[in-house]
Amino acid sequence: MQITFGLYLDGMPRRTETAFAGRLGMGPKRLLSLLENRLDLAGALFSRPVRIAACLRGIQAMGNPDPWWVRSYSADPWATAEYLLDARDRLIQAGWDGITPLDGSPRLRALSNLPVTDLAGEAERLRKVQDALLEGRQCGIQCLRLQTPYSLLPYPWRRIVDALAAGNTRILDHAFPISQPAGLPRGYPPEHPEVGKDAVVRVLGRNEWQCAEYVAAWLAASTKHNETVSILCLEDSLILDQALQRRGLPGLGQARVSSLSAHLQILPLLLANLWAPLDTEAFYPLLLMDCSPIPDFVRSTLVQALENEPGVGGPAWKKAWERIERQAMDLGWKAGINGDREQIRHEIRILHHQLMLDRHAPEPGAPVEAVAMRCRWILDWIASCELDPSIRTDLTDQAHALLAITEGQNRIPRTRLERMLHSINESLAGAPIAPVETTTGQVLNHPGQLLESCETLICWGFTAPRHPQEVDRWTDAELKAMRSHGLQPTLPTDTFHLESHAWRQALSRCRNHLLLVQPERTAGVDTGNHPFLDELQSLTPVRDCHCDELLQPHSPWVMGRRVIVAPAPDQPLSAPRAIHQLPDGATRRPTHFSYSTLRDFLACPMKWCLQHQVGLVSPALLARQSDASVQGRLCHRVIESLCSHPHVSRFTPRQAADRAMLLFDYWASILAPELILPGQEIRLERARQAATKSAFHLFDHLRKTGQRIESVECTLSGLAGDIGFSGRADLILADGLGRRRVLDLKWSGSDRYLREEIDRGETLQLAMYAWLLGTDPESPNVGSGYFMLNQCEYLDAGFNDPATPASAGVNPQVIWERAWVTLQERMAAWQEGRLEASGIRAWATQHTPEMTNEGDEPHPDQQPEEDTGLHLSPPCHFCEFDALCGLNRRDEA
Repeated sequence: MQITFGLYLDGMPRRTETAFAGRLGMGPKRLLSLLENRLDLAGALFSRPVRIAACLRGIQAMGNPDPWWVRSYSADPWATAEYLLDARDRLIQAGWDGITPLDGSPRLRALSNLPVTDLAGEAERLRKVQDALLEGRQCGIQCLRLQTPYSLLPYPWRRIVDALAAGNTRILDHAFPISQPAGLPRGYPPEHPEVGKDAVVRVLGRNEWQCAEYVAAWLAASTKHNETVSILCLEDSLILDQALQRRGLPGLGQARVSSLSAHLQILPLLLANLWAPLDTEAFYPLLLMDCSPIPDFVRSTLVQALENEPGVGGPAWKKAWERIERQAMDLGWKAGINGDREQIRHEIRILHHQLMLDRHAPEPGAPVEAVAMRCRWILDWIASCELDPSIRTDLTDQAHALLAITEGQNRIPRTRLERMLHSINESLAGAPIAPVETTTGQVLNHPGQLLESCETLICWGFTAPRHPQEVDRWTDAELKAMRSHGLQPTLPTDTFHLESHAWRQALSRCRNHLLLVQPERTAGVDTGNHPFLDELQSLTPVRDCHCDELLQPHSPWVMGRRVIVAPAPDQPLSAPRAIHQLPDGATRRPTHFSYSTLRDFLACPMKWCLQHQVGLVSPALLARQSDASVQGRLCHRVIESLCSHPHVSRFTPRQAADRAMLLFDYWASILAPELILPGQEIRLERARQAATKSAFHLFDHLRKTGQRIESVECTLSGLAGDIGFSGRADLILADGLGRRRVLDLKWSGSDRYLREEIDRGETLQLAMYAWLLGTDPESPNVGSGYFMLNQCEYLDAGFNDPATPASAGVNPQVIWERAWVTLQERMAAWQEGRLEASGIRAWATQHTPEMTNEGDEPHPDQQPEEDTGLHLSPPCHFCEFDALCGLNRRDEA
């Protein structure tokens, strides 16, 4: 058997047949596995998380912990065990037998006293292979060709090579000599003057997308010569593969599974739901995942509940679980062959317990049985549904690994559990997402894998490594102590020399051209120059080009190819239309309005149509809300609950504030669970003080004005002609004269906007509620106003008394009559099929009057003086349909 051995040959994505004719190419992992099988040493292979767990159990069993690591262990046991295990493995790789006491530093003494586990790692496996070879046992390898120089091999591999040589294995050092200067690409000969001698070219791009477009276009410019092109993927090739496939070229297949891949987050998100209090930022993504063990009908219902109340335990949450049980009954979910409804209720109770009730404090942690129950939940779900085979394998391995490393423990703190999951996900990362497609050139993921000469080498992702390679760092005293015991540790300089040699070897095997592709930003993060660039620039000129120049109709030649980019014809954008004509019969006369729909209809009929008639909604997303939004939502609900108390009329301002503080603690867990998470104490106290202060000043205002609370969250309805109106008023007040007043609670950083709204006479909400309340013949005169919860002040919006002067902002009746005039105009236009985008009309009026369409209604500034309608500003700043009406491209038109 003939084997080519190199430190970087493990996991080669593809290699040409001529490179390995009659021999096997192997890296350290594959060669070690082969030797173990040939020497009858093969045994169970233990993953890194399993070995860390075994080391942790050994540390826990120690009677006297070592003072060098005891403080780290008390803070993070898992990370401490991980570090100690890695350091011990490095000592064994340096030649330590694992028994001889080491001195020279507290770290060496601590590592030599570390409990020995039966779970052998790579270092112990190498030592066993070496011992077996030195005993004279044969492995059947006739020839071993070294692609990495013998002097640069790590110490344990040099010992194995020596043992193989002693056992009649022929060793051939075919690596590039360390002392020889790197060969350089020659470029094109003089008979090709039109392309120049661009032997080494660095292509810069704004991001990886632009670079991928150019590389794919360059390869597509001369496909018949691609068989002489080798591609070195230093970064994930997913984006490059997409660009290649768009041009009919084969993909490279170097997209790898990340430890942050969506399917590897299912179990971590389930386990993040173990802790009290509820963290909606972890629970919400679990409900939004397409691939989830939680049934679809359960997830959609809980998402709706969380959008109304971002916590659990409130009215919306209880109604959601009642609806889930009804849906489960209708669907026959887990009812069995007999349709047992009691079985369905039992399964719903289990699901409710797992998602809602089974919560534990982060310290001392969750019982191991709670963790195991969720692992089994994942395994049962995998067995009952159809999944991609690779995803099924990853999820199964993830759950089994966590079950294995938590076995025998009592409670698992949150930090340790998250460390365990991180280690497991890291061990599962790196598998290819897609297979390598057929291609004639070599595809590599490290320069040390280039085993034969090539005409052109493309280095994709030639940037500074985002995750630098870890190196061993020992003090001088530690190195002296280790060398006194015959140990030969790997030094940082050894690692750097090894990496530099791999690049110089690849450079020497590139005959004509080297194309370095360097995006200036990757995944939105600025990149730096690759470490080898400085050495390369000292050897040969490097021509820099930018994709902005190369992806143009008259782009320059690069390495014998020229990318031809056809200019796209100019397509002038049509001006956004203020009026859209709908087909005949497409509209129906509205018969009912709430306040929100009425405001949208008056302010912008197009927004009203898209949102309330067509039913367009934005996708469900839970964004972190500002402190002001959280405080306002909480304060509003606390005041409503306070005013609903049966003895609210007896409350003094101080009693109201005390009661509000108690209500705040209840509603905080329901409406703002993020405030009760650790580290949010200041935000929680700020919101609590705001709620109690608002309650005090509201009841102080009621006391001073002699008003009492008559109704809370009062539903109002009325009929005007054939159109129904309805709304829900926050508070209905009554004074000693029997007059009633609509009071709307508002939270805002400033009261300026509402004051201006009152001055302009645009308080549509108060006017509509006052009109609805005034339909009662016993109390036709109704007042209205705002109470500003943040500023703790009252803003009066007047009474709808006909005797009140009809000046702006003081008579709700006048405002309602103006709104009725505009409503009739909007209704007439709607029935004629004329849909107005009011934001476009307002913008065109101010900037480009010529943009209005022929036959449009006159602009607001051109309307006759006798117009008495209520013209509200279009809500463009809060609208999600600007791409549909054209407001987002108004400056391009």
